[in-house]
Amino acid sequence: MPLGLTHQAYLNDDDLAYFRSLGSPVGIRLADSLEPYAAFHMEWYGNRDIIMHDAMAVYEVIDPTVITKQGVAVTVETGGEYSRGATWIDRGMQHAASSTQVGVSVDNERFRSFLRDRIAQYK
Repeated sequence: MPLGLTHQAYLNDDDLAYFRSLGSPVGIRLADSLEPYAAFHMEWYGNRDIIMHDAMAVYEVIDPTVITKQGVAVTVETGGEYSRGATWIDRGMQHAASSTQVGVSVDNERFRSFLRDRIAQYK
């Protein structure tokens, strides 16, 4: 799952307010634990979006339809000629039917809704 994909999966201040509004220990603690990330993003990037890399990876296992994938060819540069150890992904259309798939887009609204629903279940 590339960073270009997981950067599309984020929470924002509306989500933090929602979690706090639940009034549950889980909702309040979650919002409080995410606040430093929102503040960091504001300082460095000018927005308070909280990128959810790990949660997106887990969610893909729960609902694989939330991510649009594309067939690719993957190689790892082992000779050190260009960038030793780098992973190179060829997204050329000739690889469209490849069983090696990489995520290219995510439905963030579905992802956010899923998280909100799950956290709301904890009282």
